[in-house]
Amino acid sequence: MPNFSTSQAQELIQDAIENGTRHDGYQRTIALRDDYFTILFGFNWERFICRFPLRETIDDHRQKIALTHQNLSSTASLVEKKFGQISRIQDIKKGLNFEGTSKRDQQDLQDVLNDFGGEGSFQRGSLDDYLTLTYDQIALYDPNAFILYDFEPFNADAGERARPYGVLFTCQNVYNFRFTRGDLDYLLVATQVKYKNTDGIWQTVTDLICYAGPFAFRYYLDKQDGRADIPLTEDTFEATSGDLYRIVLFAPGIQRVPAVRLGYKPDPITGNLTCVSPAFHAALDLFKELIDLKAQNDIVSKKHGYPQQFKQSPPCPGEMNPETKFRDTCDNGINRRTNEICNACGGSGHLVHKSEQDTLIMDLPDNPEDWADLTKLVHTVKPELETITTYDDKIEKKKLEIVQTVFSSDQQIQVQGPSKTATEYTVSREDQNNTLLPFADHKSSVYKASVMHIAALMNISGEVKPLYEFPRDLKLTAMKDLYADMEAARKAGVGKEEISQIQDDINRKRYESDPVALQQYFIKKQHLPYISMALDEFEYNNASGLVPKDMAVLYANSDIVFGELEIERPDFYGLPFADRDALVSAKVKRLIDKLPKPVSLSGIPTAGSDKQTAMQQPAQSQFAVGDSVMPISGKEHMASHKGVTMTVTEIVPGENGGTYALKMPDGSIHKWYQGNELMSMTKST
Repeated sequence: MPNFSTSQAQELIQDAIENGTRHDGYQRTIALRDDYFTILFGFNWERFICRFPLRETIDDHRQKIALTHQNLSSTASLVEKKFGQISRIQDIKKGLNFEGTSKRDQQDLQDVLNDFGGEGSFQRGSLDDYLTLTYDQIALYDPNAFILYDFEPFNADAGERARPYGVLFTCQNVYNFRFTRGDLDYLLVATQVKYKNTDGIWQTVTDLICYAGPFAFRYYLDKQDGRADIPLTEDTFEATSGDLYRIVLFAPGIQRVPAVRLGYKPDPITGNLTCVSPAFHAALDLFKELIDLKAQNDIVSKKHGYPQQFKQSPPCPGEMNPETKFRDTCDNGINRRTNEICNACGGSGHLVHKSEQDTLIMDLPDNPEDWADLTKLVHTVKPELETITTYDDKIEKKKLEIVQTVFSSDQQIQVQGPSKTATEYTVSREDQNNTLLPFADHKSSVYKASVMHIAALMNISGEVKPLYEFPRDLKLTAMKDLYADMEAARKAGVGKEEISQIQDDINRKRYESDPVALQQYFIKKQHLPYISMALDEFEYNNASGLVPKDMAVLYANSDIVFGELEIERPDFYGLPFADRDALVSAKVKRLIDKLPKPVSLSGIPTAGSDKQTAMQQPAQSQFAVGDSVMPISGKEHMASHKGVTMTVTEIVPGENGGTYALKMPDGSIHKWYQGNELMSMTKST
């Protein structure tokens, strides 16, 4: 790290106080943060609405804003959810490697990482949980924010040690910083402090802190009105404005600034000094166009989206004067006697229907040809919906364009069914992966840097090497797409390895919130070699004698076997493979012993035999070996068995007419049909 002295740090702070000096990209980071925040949460969206001065007065513009329902946040949520999925990935490689670290230090570090909190956080959890709440969302709208790790005072003489926590500094509070070859040399931030003065009134002041690795300066603003959190110190700085700052030097005993920046995508406008949002920046202008279209659509809908009715009606005759018993004159809805709104017509100047009890009486002309056609007295104009529909289509296309731009491809949008709304489009896996992988990789860097900073602040002995790596394929596919992949793979006849991989992805998705269940699935898979095989294929191989009996029994009874083992041996999934395999084999053997035994074929009589010896059929057997049978309709074990004549080859006496092994026309053997599932097809029947 280049030399950065204490005197340079104080000059930096004092320059920020006296001259308002900030880093070169400061104003741009705030402006972009406000835009991203508006897109994501809809706050202050009105500033995105453009006014056309030649055709729109200020009052017209205000009315348009008042009639608009913003659609920025609902559109942005589609993008935000995609980025938020990285925290639900199961295949993240996590761990800590220690070299020369004492057992106590290892345990203390693990305790802090597993019970971590942030300044202002509403809950505690692991460091991973903290970053999920902080990084996954805030990095999208404030990529120039920093997380800094600090700790409260502790009593080292009593055996205590530092317990670091996270402090988030938004881009508004990041006054200055400098990176050299990727290392943060210093970080100057502002922090707001609230306190009660001597009069009991709440005050808010801004302190400045400069972190520079081995040391940190804090300038406490002292209004001399009873602020109680300022340490006793004689070192002060008085600004030209008259503000008095009390200076405190801290020496945390570390070499690097314990802070990480949330953003990673450089902003070329600031010479790559600052960062832009990986989710919203590329589509920033499109979002502004979207809300402008929505505003136009809403006002058009309000003006033209309802039927308009035109009526011919007689003029109002005026309301009855209770004193004179004559009607007062109604002049276009105004009672000329009282100079108030006429009660008879309600100010319209015409007689109109106001309820089902009203009757309009019109003078009938003497000439019948002058009589009015009553059907033409009322005309309803239907709303002009073509313009509204055009705006709706433009809005949906703009949403689609936003998603295309965010995920950087013209090919990643695929229609799901006949609908054409943007919410029913999905991002292709490849483009999704290409866009989200840098976001995931930077989270990995933030996590590892955070662990290193925490270990340094705790003065952990030896060397700590954190592991936190995302897979190159993030596997964020929806479950329905994975099932479609499985079906397509089976139809294409791909290798079992690929089918097994798809099956693994399905279970990763199924157990994404239950890592223990996912681990158990992979352990079970070690004992189930046919788990990836389709049921029809397995039954065919089993009937052809290609599957060992114990494997077939385990395949058919895996839930029973593993369910009993989980109860009998709670430590089953933690045992070595050989021990687990022995337990599984013992369970399978007991199941095999319970299966019915097949009848020997040695007693079948042969044609031309001098000694006619017929095999004694069990009383409960419905058919004999050699009989032709067919499955009863609706009781076929497989769809391919419907209407097929089979031959009995083995018999196991028992209930339901016995159990039978049947020879298929192609020579394969199917086991087992019950007697009450078959009907005889011999010539005698």
